[in-house]
Amino acid sequence: MDSKIFISYSSQDKPYCDELLPALKAVAGIRERVWRDREEIDIGDPFHPTIQQALADSRLAILLVSANVLTSDYVIRHELPFLLRQYEGGALKLGIIYVSSVAKAALSVAVDGSMHPVDLTAIHNFNSPQQPLDLISGPQPPLDLISERGKRNLLYARVADWAARHMTPLSPPARQPSAARHDLAIFIEDRRDHWQHQFFPGPQAGAIKPRIDCPAPALTVGYGLDGEMLFQLLFGSEPATFTNLFALAFGSDRPVDPTYAPLRVRLLTRAGQLQRLPWSTIAYQGRRLSQAGWTVEFQNSGEPGFPEYPRHLCYFPGRVLLAASAQSGQAAHFDDLRRFFQRYWPDNPGPARAAPAADSLRHELQAGSTRLLYYYGPASRDGLLLQDRADGEILPWPDLASSLRQSRSVSLLFLNLVGDGGEEVLPQGSLLVESVKGAVLFQCNPRSTAHAAARAGLAWLEAVFVRKIDPVVALHQHASGQISAWTRYSTWQIDAPKRLQNPDLVNLLLDRTHQRHALSGARDEFYSYPRRRIHHVVALGKPGCRTSEFPAMIRQHLVGNAREREVYYYQPLELPPGTRHAQDVDELARRRYRRTPHQPLLDALLDPAALAGMTFCFLILGWQASAAQGDAADVLNAVADWCRTRLAAELGADGWQAKVRVVSIVALESEHTDELAGTVERLIEECDSDVGFHFAELEALAAVRRQDLRAYFRNETICGCDDRYRETFPDLLLGSRKEMPFDEAVSTIRRGEPDNWGTLFEELRELTRSGAWPPPHYDPSFWRLRDAR
Repeated sequence: MDSKIFISYSSQDKPYCDELLPALKAVAGIRERVWRDREEIDIGDPFHPTIQQALADSRLAILLVSANVLTSDYVIRHELPFLLRQYEGGALKLGIIYVSSVAKAALSVAVDGSMHPVDLTAIHNFNSPQQPLDLISGPQPPLDLISERGKRNLLYARVADWAARHMTPLSPPARQPSAARHDLAIFIEDRRDHWQHQFFPGPQAGAIKPRIDCPAPALTVGYGLDGEMLFQLLFGSEPATFTNLFALAFGSDRPVDPTYAPLRVRLLTRAGQLQRLPWSTIAYQGRRLSQAGWTVEFQNSGEPGFPEYPRHLCYFPGRVLLAASAQSGQAAHFDDLRRFFQRYWPDNPGPARAAPAADSLRHELQAGSTRLLYYYGPASRDGLLLQDRADGEILPWPDLASSLRQSRSVSLLFLNLVGDGGEEVLPQGSLLVESVKGAVLFQCNPRSTAHAAARAGLAWLEAVFVRKIDPVVALHQHASGQISAWTRYSTWQIDAPKRLQNPDLVNLLLDRTHQRHALSGARDEFYSYPRRRIHHVVALGKPGCRTSEFPAMIRQHLVGNAREREVYYYQPLELPPGTRHAQDVDELARRRYRRTPHQPLLDALLDPAALAGMTFCFLILGWQASAAQGDAADVLNAVADWCRTRLAAELGADGWQAKVRVVSIVALESEHTDELAGTVERLIEECDSDVGFHFAELEALAAVRRQDLRAYFRNETICGCDDRYRETFPDLLLGSRKEMPFDEAVSTIRRGEPDNWGTLFEELRELTRSGAWPPPHYDPSFWRLRDAR
């Protein structure tokens, strides 16, 4: 917004103001920047907020002094104190025109009850109190006094020239804002009579401590400081100082203006009066720096230095919690919010809604992994006004911070405050930001602009969660009213959590990394050893380790990492009781695929026509066996013998069969895996000399260990657990054990997905206290039997 020239006068002195205006508006450079109440306020408009905004936007003011103005209640209470305070702080140029004679004692004006009044005669003036305008004839002189009117016009021309000199023309930025923001941290301390600044252009940079000629702490109170004064408060008024500072921040080899590039200003201060100021309006030479890509945010820091926060990854779509006061909750804004989330994320559950009561909001924050808490309504310095009045129910700020901290999941807290006194709330960001993962954002509006606040809130949501813009940047782009941001991240990123099917949980909970890599290497070895046709392994696992699912997992892994000109087939075969010899295996396979003893088996296992143009066809055979099916050692020996003799004979034929390579996996569950490991070692030694058949060693499929569970629960992209339980669940699942059956871990975890984590947590704690958890022995029906009670 352009900075303005404000004319302060009494309505009884209007004729003199009418004479002054043409002289000012005759100058093209300032014509559009002259502000006068009677021209700018329409009938029916609220005049007080409009005048106060014009005052805040002004860099230059002209005061028409008379007894009328010094007895005007509105001027004395609302205009003159602001103008004099801005003038003393160096943020505003002030010139005085004396309209009528005034007693000398009346020209000493106290500001806000100060003990040191301001002497108006010491301020730049265009005529003296002894030569006021009303002594240069009246405002409508007769023809014989036209020379006196000419004297007043000459005075008005001097006023216009003075205003033109001090109102710097608006200048375009030296460089268009780019997508990347530069960083500058500013540590500010109150030293009683001055502010002490330390600047940090980056994490590796040392402190820069220039002397800044900025307004004293006593002058930076209230909410009327304009953007130019805010700039001076941070950087002073000496261009030689701040242009060199910006050169360091922007990485330039020469001094540059602040509009040179976007800048992320991180303010580090404990001063409450600074935390209440409207930093989004910071301006330079009449231009708001937010238009150049600037943002200003607070970060908690006890000591000077560049804040080193981690990158924050917000997983969204996720749970959204809407809260409001009793009256605000009836607004159509909440219907718009629900429609917004339904339109963009129709497959995600709609936003949760807290009732306008403290207990309800606390409960909802504990009910799931909330990513965004959006509040719309009034607040005070004491807390959220859930009943729209100070004597109604209040959720105190410490209680809200405690609930957020217990949730351990909220990335963003957006407080869209509607009502009086919102600015008093802004310092609470220091408390609240420590209880969230990303940021606390405030937007403050009076009730008269509630509709604008609602529209701005929706625009912010669309920018952050649809277009994935940094939340603070989006707030500066779409704000209505005064805003404030508190953050604790270095960079912001939104990522959609993976939507997993239950079989994927098996792969992700127990990754079987070593085994998968071993069989990936086996595929690669077929290229290195062209005479090798079969790679055979045995996957041993104890009951509950889901060993039977391992061959299908390997097939999924190999197909997912396939090379060009490779084709894959997967054939599961279950070994019945009594399987002891290769002939038993051959008969099983031929019955399964309806082949006679004289027909090639590969024709039924594969599609020969699909092999045209392929380098290799990989056939994955998944054998299912268990120790209860006869002698486990005989089963292992029978399958290995069949692959090495019967299957290898077919693979040795000329033609398309020469392209086929087999990965054979026997999955066997047994309580006696140690003994069976010895049998596998013996078979490997016996087959060592066979060139076409390779019997390889494979690490046993272990049960779930603590590190497996921790890796799973800490991975927010695959585990939707409430954040407050992530670190506790692994120990609760294991109990006093070092490991647990894989099947037991999966079936238990699935009881929590997707929104029952709190119930599962309490259920396991009760079972642990009663001694029923963990089960003394592996029982695949543990949860089924419990639920049947």
